Amino acid sequence: MLRNPWGHGALVGIVSIATAVSAHAQAPTVAQLLAYRPTQKGVEVSTPTAAEQAQCQVEAQGGNAWVLKDPQGRLLRKFGSSRGRSIDQWSYFKDGREVYREVDTTGTKNRPDKFIWMGLGGMKIGVDRTGNGAIDQWLAISPEELSQEVLRSLVDKDWTRFKALLISEEELKSLGAPEREVARIRDLQKDTASRFQQVAARFANLNENTRWLHFEAGVPARLLAEVTGMKDDAIMYFRGLILAETAGKTDSIQLGEIVQVGEAWKLLDAPLAAEAAGPVAFQSTQSPSPAAGGDPAMNALLEKLAEIDKQPPTTAGPAAIRYHQERVGILKQIVAAAPAAERIAWYKQLVDSLNGGAQAGDEKALAELKALGEQLTKQQPTSPLTGYVLYRVITTEYSMQMHKVAKPEDQLALQNKYVEGLKAFVTAHPKADDAAEALLQLGMISEFQAKDDEAKTWYGHLVRDFASSRQAAKGAGALRRLNLVGQTWELGTNSAPLAGQTLTPAALQGKTVIVYYWASWCQGCVQDLTRLGALKQTYGDKGLEIVTINLDDQPATAREKLQQAGGKGIHVHVVGGLDSQAVIQYGMVIFPQMYLVNNKGVVANSNLDLSEIEEELKKLGF
Repeated sequence: MLRNPWGHGALVGIVSIATAVSAHAQAPTVAQLLAYRPTQKGVEVSTPTAAEQAQCQVEAQGGNAWVLKDPQGRLLRKFGSSRGRSIDQWSYFKDGREVYREVDTTGTKNRPDKFIWMGLGGMKIGVDRTGNGAIDQWLAISPEELSQEVLRSLVDKDWTRFKALLISEEELKSLGAPEREVARIRDLQKDTASRFQQVAARFANLNENTRWLHFEAGVPARLLAEVTGMKDDAIMYFRGLILAETAGKTDSIQLGEIVQVGEAWKLLDAPLAAEAAGPVAFQSTQSPSPAAGGDPAMNALLEKLAEIDKQPPTTAGPAAIRYHQERVGILKQIVAAAPAAERIAWYKQLVDSLNGGAQAGDEKALAELKALGEQLTKQQPTSPLTGYVLYRVITTEYSMQMHKVAKPEDQLALQNKYVEGLKAFVTAHPKADDAAEALLQLGMISEFQAKDDEAKTWYGHLVRDFASSRQAAKGAGALRRLNLVGQTWELGTNSAPLAGQTLTPAALQGKTVIVYYWASWCQGCVQDLTRLGALKQTYGDKGLEIVTINLDDQPATAREKLQQAGGKGIHVHVVGGLDSQAVIQYGMVIFPQMYLVNNKGVVANSNLDLSEIEEELKKLGF
């Protein structure tokens, strides 16, 4: 999904949108309203295609809101003010029904702090009290939705996301839990971070393509207040089971106790790494608390690892090297002590820290990584762990050596060595988790070396053999781009104006168009934009249009560059940067990039250079 951290920053002229609730203000455009995206991930909403947008309608509603309707008259978006000033509510619809709403509860922050799912979207309500866009407390969440959040936190190895699902001391006290019970669960949760990390390592196979299938919890239990010592009865599940599917393999993730607090179900602890002896929550006043389970030595190691991970480095260099060295020392001990079923997952964490240290400049870490790869190649040549290590050896060694060479011929020689390493890797480990990325790299490097036929071969392997991977989408886009001449050009995503008019099919009808993809970090972009503006000045009357598509994370930077360039044409911004749908659609790897589209909307040149533009325009009759 295309989004920025707040879901709203992509809008050009956000002040005008905020004041558009006035009955006398000019209506926002369809593109402006569609530029808004839900802050939270995974929200499914209706979004019209590029062709449908021209038939969408923006209407004022009630004097303090704007609504966007699709060609059938169904609601798509509604943005309004509950206080008659700036926008403080953002509503999103699916098939004409509201499924998700964001609210700025103060009306002063110009960003949402409360997130509400409704209707077919669910029943969750979350709040962001820190202002970073992440939910840190759930006011309402069902057991099924809680299990989905647990799964996503394990996929992303995101302790902060998981922590928001845990019951707090305040919530325990709101249930009337006795102080001894509050203290016991407080002590229990001191180790939750390390237990979460252990389970995340055990399920290291989970990835962004993992699908939540089902949550099984049986019948909820009522614990009587007269037994627990609480002021009211407690409703809870003693066990829950999450079923998830990854690449055809089903995993079962066991949850411990979850208890209902108002409209929200809360976890008491991390998912279970192994079958526990029995329920631990809200013990009877006559029952002693059970002893903590697990291997004390392993638990101590996990606690040390969790402590190290509380302060990860923010930059490369000595601090990053020390951080990874500390992790490697602990992880070696964990690997030695871990049960056989969990050892590979911990080995991967060890490899990742060796790789991280090498990337930070630690030559010893690279040497150790290479030695491990050589050892595994001899002992287990086809194992997934061997492929995991070897891919990181290849990529890390290339990255470290590339920083040391300056001569073009040396860089080319090193690049060719890297290509040979990648080829050997995909041959020896065709089903490895990293084979998709290796194939994508091979395709990209072939393009850099102007070997388009080879690039098509590698991208074809990627799309065919790893169809469900994220890399396959980029590979398919690259194939589309390499075969783009003679085909219709489309932006393929929503855009917001930076300067000039809104980009619509009607604005380009019957015109020859130079399409320029750029970002502020592209070298020479200001000069390019100036030259493109001059072309528009010269040939605009003859039917030439300039469309520039900016890929910056924030549009403000792009606007500054445009002002410097003073270029004419249609200038738009798309949200998502290099991960945006605009980039993925054509698998673009080099920027800036230009296409020449004739007056019938067909691409005449997909590998255009500024020095060639006027010659190419002559071929089209200019």
